[in-house]
Amino acid sequence: MDLDLVKAFIHAQSPETSVYLGCDSERVKVNGVWHADYALAVVVHIDSCHGCKIFGEVHLDINPDQMHKSSVVVNQAIGYIKGTCNVIPMVKPRAFAASYAADRLDWVLSNRKAA
Repeated sequence: MDLDLVKAFIHAQSPETSVYLGCDSERVKVNGVWHADYALAVVVHIDSCHGCKIFGEVHLDINPDQMHKSSVVVNQAIGYIKGTCNVIPMVKPRAFAASYAADRLDWVLSNRKAA
């Protein structure tokens, strides 16, 4: 992500514009050593009521494998993100940010219901 490009785009917007940051991480073992792999998205919601510009990765928690129900919407979801955000999104198994974030949220919600 080119942070100078992000800064320039934000500074060119009105004061009413909203900026959202989203991030997630995944633990990755490389040569026996654990590392953190981070994904960051910056979403600039123009005037807080118009379209937006997205910088960074967009990960969709959908699986193209026909064994999974989400496979029926993969092409439509990718097309929607490409058309509205001008970003090519990632889907499983490469969409680690969405997969792990969704898995964590599901686990938290499940444990709250059980408590």
